[in-house]
Amino acid sequence: MLSVEQRSGIACFGSLTAILSWRFQMIRLTALASLASVVALSAQAAPIQLTPGEWSTDVTVAAMGAENTQNMTACMTENDASLEPTELAQRFAGGADCTSSDVSQSGNTVKFKLTCGDQSLKSADLTLTHSTTSFTMSGTVELKIDEQTVLPGTMSIDANRNGPCTD
Repeated sequence: MLSVEQRSGIACFGSLTAILSWRFQMIRLTALASLASVVALSAQAAPIQLTPGEWSTDVTVAAMGAENTQNMTACMTENDASLEPTELAQRFAGGADCTSSDVSQSGNTVKFKLTCGDQSLKSADLTLTHSTTSFTMSGTVELKIDEQTVLPGTMSIDANRNGPCTD
């Protein structure tokens, strides 16, 4: 038989997992927006150049022992690759209201902070490492669960180009 504390802990974990799952779509879009924000930065960092083609991406968000990973596959066309960085950022952001700050670059690694408006992702301190066919981004985040609740957590994105786009 489970104690009241154990049942409460399980209920809390279950609720947090459900909240993370429910909020994950916005967090994922905001995470991609953060990548787009870095792509769109001015002279502080050299442009990030990714190769067009089919990309698979794993996005993992964790908080208070609960973890949620989502996988997606998308095609970056030649046309997408030729967009101005600000246009590409708008496409990725999907309306997310995020700004980057404290940007530093060393080789293929970019570190930055992200502050978002009224989003599921309130803020982040992230590191992006990239090549033309892959990138990883990870760091600490503050997740906005509701108007009064902000949880510390972690986020990681692992993306790889699979090859040419398929129909």
